[in-house]
Amino acid sequence: MGFVSEYFEVAKNVITSPTKFFENENRRDGFGYPLKFAAFSLLISGLFSAAQTAISGPAAEVSFSIPVLAGVSAVATPILGVIGLTISAGLIHIFVALFGGENGYSNTLSILGYTTAIGVVGSANSVLMSLGTVAGGIAGTLLSIVGGLIALVVGLYGIYIQSKGISEFQDLSFGKSVLSIILPGIILFVLVFGLSVLVVGAGLLAMGA
Repeated sequence: MGFVSEYFEVAKNVITSPTKFFENENRRDGFGYPLKFAAFSLLISGLFSAAQTAISGPAAEVSFSIPVLAGVSAVATPILGVIGLTISAGLIHIFVALFGGENGYSNTLSILGYTTAIGVVGSANSVLMSLGTVAGGIAGTLLSIVGGLIALVVGLYGIYIQSKGISEFQDLSFGKSVLSIILPGIILFVLVFGLSVLVVGAGLLAMGA
């Protein structure tokens, strides 16, 4: 089986049967197959992003070459995405370890690598929402509403899949796995929000001085 056909088989199993997949998957080396899988997912997502921009973004306004846009996305998205993935895995793994996860960082990275499959669905849905924006009228509104609902479901299901994976790969309860996923995001949001308040407050004080 070639890599591309294997990729789609694995992606299907991750999305449709996450519990069974993570129970049986032995490729947990993080920087090996899971990261290769993630890079390909990000490549596909990048192409969807290029299509979305071509439909409704600056590319459509300036007649920017779609092949050039696709090429830039094909190169930049996997590289930046993989960097972001390794950092995210590190943040999540801190909480995995705090909650008693029994395996190393590579297992956590593997989970995030495999679950990029659901991100491809989200990227495809973004194209649908862009079509709705461009179409306008009742049809466009309906497409935007459906796309928004799909985005919500995909986001929540993505957290579910990641949590199932961490539960299996790190021998944690499902509840602790969910917390390991969402706490880093909550803490980062609070820190950014707090910093923003401080900056705005300092600016107002300076103006009033």
